[in-house]
Amino acid sequence: NVHINDADSVHTYAQYLKYLGQPRIPHLKKNVRLTDGKGTLITDDLEYNLATGVGSYQKGGKVVNGNTVLTSTDATYYTDTKDVFFKKYVHLTDPENDIKADSLRYNTVRKEAYFIAPTVIKSKGGRTINTKNGIYNLETGQSEFFDRTAFSDSNYSVTGGRLAYDKKTGILQVQDRGKIVDSANRVIMIGDELYLNQNEKTFLGTRKPVMIIY
Repeated sequence: NVHINDADSVHTYAQYLKYLGQPRIPHLKKNVRLTDGKGTLITDDLEYNLATGVGSYQKGGKVVNGNTVLTSTDATYYTDTKDVFFKKYVHLTDPENDIKADSLRYNTVRKEAYFIAPTVIKSKGGRTINTKNGIYNLETGQSEFFDRTAFSDSNYSVTGGRLAYDKKTGILQVQDRGKIVDSANRVIMIGDELYLNQNEKTFLGTRKPVMIIY
């Protein structure tokens, strides 16, 4: 029943504590929980630096932020910025998404995921996004992706150098050698500025678009 109260802002709980006084680093084991009011880190083996406010695990754990749960083998939690860097077998789940990656950064205040490695995002609505560089706000549903990201659902497949998507409006903006394939109507649209409206099932091409009917 160990409890560390760090300036009434970060609370850490565990069943075992080994404390190194000079560097102010406690090593905690068994049923470890670190919470700062925004997210809760849960693991069985945690090193928490009281001087820097940085906690890390390397033997598996998870961070719970509201309805969002992130699990990984390694993670480093920065309590001052509320950023968590996850590595190795990262899995993010919430009521709308299932995300798998080797590495990603997550902010517990803004509820934003930053993708820094090959990542697969699957939504409950049937959308799949393959990316290796992007930002996704899980609260607002707004996202932006780079480096030839691919997007697909039951009606369309889309690729482009930059993709920006708003889940509320259903509008996907595609730039930099964009391509939209409407397999149901056998239509392909290519161009440097494309817009797909999922709600209205329409798309618009600008900046020298070409439409191919096959």
